[in-house]
Amino acid sequence: MISVLIAERDAADAAALRRQLESSGCGAIVVTDAADAAGLIEAEGGSLSGLIVNVELGDGVNGWDLARRLREVNPAAAVGYVSALGHGDWAINGVPGSVLIGAPGGGKTLPDEFFRLCRARHQGRGTLQIALSDEHGLNAAIRTEREALQEHLQRTPSFIAVLDGPEHRFIFANEAYVRLVEREVVGHTVIEVFPEVQEQGFIDILDRVYRTGEDFVAHGVEFYMKREGVENKTTYIDLIYRPIRNTAGDIHGIFVEGEDLTEQMETRDRLETLQNELIHVARINAMGQLASALAHELTQPLAAIQNYVSAAEMLTEREGRDERVAECLKGAAASVHRAGEIIHRLRAMTMRGAAQHERTAIEPLLRDAATIACTGRPDVRLSWDLQARGMVRVDPVQIQQVMLNLIRNAIEAAGGEKPAITISTEGDGRMLRCCVSDAGPGIGPDMMPRIFQAFASSKRDGMGIGLSLSKRIIETHGGRMTAENNDDRGARFCFTVQRVE
Repeated sequence: MISVLIAERDAADAAALRRQLESSGCGAIVVTDAADAAGLIEAEGGSLSGLIVNVELGDGVNGWDLARRLREVNPAAAVGYVSALGHGDWAINGVPGSVLIGAPGGGKTLPDEFFRLCRARHQGRGTLQIALSDEHGLNAAIRTEREALQEHLQRTPSFIAVLDGPEHRFIFANEAYVRLVEREVVGHTVIEVFPEVQEQGFIDILDRVYRTGEDFVAHGVEFYMKREGVENKTTYIDLIYRPIRNTAGDIHGIFVEGEDLTEQMETRDRLETLQNELIHVARINAMGQLASALAHELTQPLAAIQNYVSAAEMLTEREGRDERVAECLKGAAASVHRAGEIIHRLRAMTMRGAAQHERTAIEPLLRDAATIACTGRPDVRLSWDLQARGMVRVDPVQIQQVMLNLIRNAIEAAGGEKPAITISTEGDGRMLRCCVSDAGPGIGPDMMPRIFQAFASSKRDGMGIGLSLSKRIIETHGGRMTAENNDDRGARFCFTVQRVE
């Protein structure tokens, strides 16, 4: 008598399958537990004509493994699978010569092919042992080759997945695919795993490939994935969708392959940004050279103006003093002197050379830097709170450069308002702390951790190198630079330098 083992966890499905077998003159053994099924196969597998198994029995043993074990002890046994995963998964995991019965539930009907296989196995068991032993060896070879192929697909650097049916259910995804999407996908449909791709058009593309049988190939596709509690991540990929056909030529799935280009695209963008910044730096360097040349050329005309003003003062003294004219000449002389001082400081700051640490007073350095930074900005409200003065050991030009960067940033932080800036100093043991405080919007939480990183800037046209360079200068002086938000509004940047007697 034909004897079939039914391993089905759903009692109603198992009863329906049993009735069909018994109505066809077959005997049926029903188990609902994976361990019981495995035990029966070990004890009585050689006498079974067939196995009907649900591939998702649970308890660590699946239907695919039970069928493989039965074929090892009884290569003649017919095998039918109950699976919701469809033809694609069956083609990958099913034993040769098996049949797919259908998804659990719904009152499925056993196909005639399964009964034919059971009868053929039962009737030919005694006379086909030699042929079946050859088939057993062939099955083992096929299984080994399949496992080797799956191992290769798992380890390939490209991401690969196999989708089954018109609902696009994952039946395979390699390690690269799982790393890319950061979630488990096998057994679920694309829309279940990635509901966000619906609005990005990927479901429409999959439907078109499944309907028309035409490949979809794209380079540098941009898409985003949602992650709970994390900002949407944009990913760039090369992508191929290719239809999978059965022996009859019908489409039953889609093969997905691609490569993650995100790191390459981000590197390209960083290089492009760096190139633009280097061009900007070169332009600024050229402007610095021009400023130095202009300062040199303006020195002589200013000296001549100073001489003319002095001569005019002497003439007014000799030919009769006019207080109004004298006052105008005095103001002109003061303005010429101030212009000369500004040009002198600009030339000093644009001169190249090795750092020269020397003993110098801190207050003149700060005031000179403030004068240059506020040139052309009479609206700046500058306050001083110098609680610590005295001598420091620094490179004066470099420290003025740091102060110039900080004060200009404070002016720009004011936006359309009148800039209100406070420059302060205080003692800090053997160090002297200098601070520049503004009344702008402050430093945002996303910018604070990278405020001193190169090319990080919150300004639309900012280069993001001023603060990074300033921090490096202070560190070469043995000091520290810090940034914080004020309690009321605005930001405060401080640095320390070494005090000397």
